[in-house]
Amino acid sequence: MNHFFLTAILSLTGLTFSAHNTDAKTIKVACVGDSITFGSTIKNRTRDSYPAQLQRLLGNGYNVKNFGVSGATALTKGNKPW
Repeated sequence: MNHFFLTAILSLTGLTFSAHNTDAKTIKVACVGDSITFGSTIKNRTRDSYPAQLQRLLGNGYNVKNFGVSGATALTKGNKPW
């Protein structure tokens, strides 16, 4: 997959993408967000949260991590800023 295209898509969804990593074969993707990213209301969040689904879609060349925190916000003056 084209790295520019992936970066553009991930930027639109609030995810971050880094092509600079220690393992040249694996691209790291960090899913940063709130309870939706975390998957707080999902019965099997480790399998069905959107970061887990993204991992399955991207495949073995990617390492997707879920950094969602319930109650977090992007606002610096919020109750629990990310």
